[in-house]
Amino acid sequence: VRLVQQRVVDRPIFLMGHSVGAVVVLDYLLRSPETTVQGAIAFSPALGEMGVSPLKVLLGKVLSRLVPRFSLHTSIDPGTASRDPAVVAANLQDSLRHDLVSARLATEFFATVEWVHAHADRWNIPLLLLHGGADQVALPAGSRCFFKRVGLVDKEYREYPGAYHELQDDLNYPEVMSDLEEWLERHLPSKMLHLL
Repeated sequence: VRLVQQRVVDRPIFLMGHSVGAVVVLDYLLRSPETTVQGAIAFSPALGEMGVSPLKVLLGKVLSRLVPRFSLHTSIDPGTASRDPAVVAANLQDSLRHDLVSARLATEFFATVEWVHAHADRWNIPLLLLHGGADQVALPAGSRCFFKRVGLVDKEYREYPGAYHELQDDLNYPEVMSDLEEWLERHLPSKMLHLL
């Protein structure tokens, strides 16, 4: 954020994250109440139950103490990312995608999610949460729960019936992008709209 502020002077900054990245954005902003960030956008935040078996979660907690670097496969079905078969096929060919998670990452992640929920009432900047109603990777109930706990009036939650986890690559992607554009336009200072 500091780097962007130094390089792009007098421009509003919005932070956006997807899935675990959305949790990182929410955690960062809750821990930085004096931020100059204009707003936050969370795509399919992993704030609730995940599509990982409870046995693997328990095993991860135990191994985190004993062998923190031990990694497990999440076994999340790649087909739950998007309803677009071409996107799923491309994801399977992407060498940077994998389903391994270290035991320590898992326990720290779940602790962070718990902290984010416990401090949601401190949220103090405009917030847009977008979630797929049929998301089986990060169930939408977690987003709904977090959203209810945020006391700020300038917050918006949109859930897309039938949509999967990767909203930016799902079949209703144009609708999602249109909603995002409309929200950003409402949250840009009026002097910035003249530059668009």
